[in-house]
Amino acid sequence: MFNPDNMSNHHHSYNNSHIHHNHAPQVNAVNCRAVGIAALITGSFMGLEFIGGHISGSLALIADAGHMLIDFAALIIAWLAFQISDRKAHSENDSIKKLPLYAAAFNVISLFLIAIWIIWEAYERFNNPAPILGKLMALIAVTGLIINLIVLRILAKADGNNLNIKAVYLHVMGDLLGSFAAIIASIAILTKGWTIADPILSVIVAILLLRGAWFTGREIVLEFQDSHWQSKSK
Repeated sequence: MFNPDNMSNHHHSYNNSHIHHNHAPQVNAVNCRAVGIAALITGSFMGLEFIGGHISGSLALIADAGHMLIDFAALIIAWLAFQISDRKAHSENDSIKKLPLYAAAFNVISLFLIAIWIIWEAYERFNNPAPILGKLMALIAVTGLIINLIVLRILAKADGNNLNIKAVYLHVMGDLLGSFAAIIASIAILTKGWTIADPILSVIVAILLLRGAWFTGREIVLEFQDSHWQSKSK
C-alpha cells in the first residue's frame, strides 16, 4: 500500500517510475485510471459539503469543501499529465517529459495556499463566533470521511513512487483529516456547546497540511535539480 510519508526511499524515482521504466505505459495507465475515478468521486461530493458547511455554519466543513475543490483541480491536472505523458513517452521534449512533475509542484503549492486560507478563516471565527448546527455538521462530516476513505483506497492501487500520486494522495489525506476534525468538533458542539472547537481543529488540520506539503515539496525540488543536471550532461 502506498505510504506518502516514506520520502527518503524515493529519490531519483522520477526517472525510474515515469518515462524510462520498461513498464511505464502499464503503470501510467493504472495511475491515470485511479486518479480519474478519484476526481469523479471528489468532484461529486464537494458541492454537497460546501452547501452543508454554509447551512450548518461550520468552518471545518467549509474549509474541507474548499480543499476538495483544490483536490478536484489537482486530480484533473494529474489525470491530464498522465494522459499527455503516456502519449508523449518517447518525445525528446523535456518539458513534455517533466509535465507530471510540474503537476505535482502545482499540487503542493495549492496545499500551502489552502492551509493559509483555513488559518485566516479560523482567526476570523475566533473574533466573530457564529452558531453551528452540530447534527447536520456531524452527518456531512461522517459522509465525507467515508468518501475520502474510498478515494484513498483507489489511489493506494496506483504507483506509490510517483511524485504526482504522492501529491494528490496528500491532498486527499488532508481531506480525511478535515473530516476527522469536523466529526470531533461536531461532537464537542453537540455535547458541550463548544463552538470554538470548530476553528481550533481547522487550524490543527491546516498545520498538518503545511507539514505534508513541505516534505513533498522538498522532494520535488530535489527531483527538478536531478532532472536539470541530467539535461546538462546530455
